[in-house]
Amino acid sequence: QEEVEAGKPCLLVLHGDQQNAAQTAPYWQSAKELGYGLGLAQSSQVQMSEAYLWDDEETAAEEISDQWNALKEQGVDIENSILCGFSSGGRAAFYAAVSGAIAPKGLILVSPWLPELEEWTEDLSKLKAAGTAVYICCGDADEDCFEGSEALFEILDDNGIEVEFKLCPDLEHDYPENFEQILQEAIPEIPGLRALLVRGADGADSITLDGPADLLRWDGTAWQAQTVTPAALGLRSCSWTLQKTEKDAETAAQITALLRGEVHDARR
Repeated sequence: QEEVEAGKPCLLVLHGDQQNAAQTAPYWQSAKELGYGLGLAQSSQVQMSEAYLWDDEETAAEEISDQWNALKEQGVDIENSILCGFSSGGRAAFYAAVSGAIAPKGLILVSPWLPELEEWTEDLSKLKAAGTAVYICCGDADEDCFEGSEALFEILDDNGIEVEFKLCPDLEHDYPENFEQILQEAIPEIPGLRALLVRGADGADSITLDGPADLLRWDGTAWQAQTVTPAALGLRSCSWTLQKTEKDAETAAQITALLRGEVHDARR
């Protein structure tokens, strides 16, 4: 199942055990509000009717690689795309990246089940070479996955891999209720995937920068740094005020220099 567009990055999402792509889709819809396509992978490993699993990690990695390449052939901006997974889907996603089967820009792992963590993290060279950033989300009441999630964060952090850990208090093995909001926070944490609205003669367009930045959104009073699609603004061009939300002051200065004089007031 795919909702992708040529020229745009996407999220490729893996379901958990005893689940399927259709059940998983509703949790990840908010990615489309940020301008990303959504791909939903379904394992070929059948557990029961309409229920699938990723037990064989080598088979899973091969299938993930095949779908990744298919998205690339469709014109998806695969270099800036993100691999995601819930539970055993997080396990399969992590193995596909750490084994070098694919080289995603980022990983978003929700309650990842990681029984082979010690073995799989002995060699992180392929993950580091790809520059893959990792975002982990897990509840502290998740008896199966919290310990492994916390250990993964510490291992990646100790090895210089960019990683964030979103701790959800009292959450058991499930998606958090506010996952839509968490996802919209997680995606911009992947370096290079934030964009900044710039002028457009016949329609607003955007550029992707190497460093962190955001789209600018008019809230009725001032331009706020938020991640939105240009079409949502309904503007051909715009005035702006860059809000100090960037982590890196140097990046903020570069953005300011880039945009100075290139946008103008056209609010309707």
